[in-house]
Amino acid sequence: MKRSLFLSLALGFAAFYVASFLCTYCLIAPDVEKKAISDEADALYDEGYSIANTFVSYYYNQEITLGELYEQISVLSQYMDVTILVLNSTGNVIVDSSDPDFDEDDLSFRSIDGFDASDFDKGSYNVGDFYTTFDTPMLNVLAPITFDYQVRGYITLHKPYSGVVSDVNSMVNRIYQTLTIAFAISLLLLAYIIFLMVLPLRKISKVARKYARSDFSEKLDTSRSDTIGQIAKSLDAMGYELDTLEEDQRKFVSNVSHDFRSPLTSIKGYAVAMQDGTIPAEKQEKYLGIIVYEAERLTKLTEDLLSLNQMGRKGALLNIAPFDLIDEIKKTAATFEMACRKKSISFDLILTGEEATVMGDVGRIRQVLYNLCDNAIKFSMEKSVVTIETTERNDKIYVSVKDTGTGISKDDLPKIWDRFYKADQSRGKDKKGTGLGLAIVKEIISLHNEDITVVSTEGVGTEFTFTLTKA
Repeated sequence: MKRSLFLSLALGFAAFYVASFLCTYCLIAPDVEKKAISDEADALYDEGYSIANTFVSYYYNQEITLGELYEQISVLSQYMDVTILVLNSTGNVIVDSSDPDFDEDDLSFRSIDGFDASDFDKGSYNVGDFYTTFDTPMLNVLAPITFDYQVRGYITLHKPYSGVVSDVNSMVNRIYQTLTIAFAISLLLLAYIIFLMVLPLRKISKVARKYARSDFSEKLDTSRSDTIGQIAKSLDAMGYELDTLEEDQRKFVSNVSHDFRSPLTSIKGYAVAMQDGTIPAEKQEKYLGIIVYEAERLTKLTEDLLSLNQMGRKGALLNIAPFDLIDEIKKTAATFEMACRKKSISFDLILTGEEATVMGDVGRIRQVLYNLCDNAIKFSMEKSVVTIETTERNDKIYVSVKDTGTGISKDDLPKIWDRFYKADQSRGKDKKGTGLGLAIVKEIISLHNEDITVVSTEGVGTEFTFTLTKA
């Protein structure tokens, strides 16, 4: 991040600044200079044309004297800060605004060697000494003097080229100053971007590298609501999930190892004891029963693990179709007849009519009902009642399985959906339960896009309630 994004931004801004100055120097400045000189020349030509058609025309029309024309030309020359010459048709100077010794009674017209009016097209100009008339370069403009439809002479305006260039340079300098201000603002913008984006992204990159090394100790600032904040939230959530996943994997391996090792140890121990004669023949039937019991535990555990593994693939597992929920509840309750007799437990079915058609995978919902009823009987007191009740609300049917058993503590309640979790660890060792039943129930209900809740009070009992959509 430090060598890519930050450096790229800095180099990009620097390159933009240098390119802007080079473009200004090589392209914009010459064009600005050319345009400024052209505009100045056009302005001088307009002034010259106006003078030729007013004061000089008055002179040729004998309305003013040559001396009065000189005075007018001198005033205009000072006002415009230019030198004005009035030439006759042969190119001789009859009025020079820069001549302080002008005397109309003692005229001595000086000629301009090499003067050629054709050098100036209409509105054109040149830069130079105007046929060696001036010692320094001048911006020279010529306008014809016409009278009675004939060209009687010319009026020329001459402005020091250094003054014109000075104005152009001032304009170009203002462009450079504007660029400098823009660059300074760009630096502030770069600093803001670095603070707002680059630094948080570097932090995110650092944390992501730690996550890649399975180090989830560092957390990100998730208080921002912009895109960076969303990325931080997503990465932080991913870190939490990965950390939880690793912990779950450790617990999973530990629990699977424990739940497999215990029955395998019993099976191997009793089998070896019978094989080497430690257990006499007359007692072998008893221990064969224990071996069968532990084998059933392993079979149940394996089936539950396979079931959970299949549910991890989500959508391909369900065969959604309408079925009669009431019939399934009655069938499930009937399968626990023997278990209920052992503990003198009875089922109380409070059902909404003889039939209730819902949408779902009948095999999976049957598994949900079985696991919930199995749990209810397992943790119910002797001579108690397990209640299964259905309730209709709008387009949903609510199914609750309620026992009057030992209940679940507040500390254990949030964890009952975890795989291999057993709320009563001491009693769990004496049961055939695998700690996967409620995890399977949760997965099945989630796959149906339905909800399941639990309410439990220690010493009173537990009630599980899940929903299904009516067909």
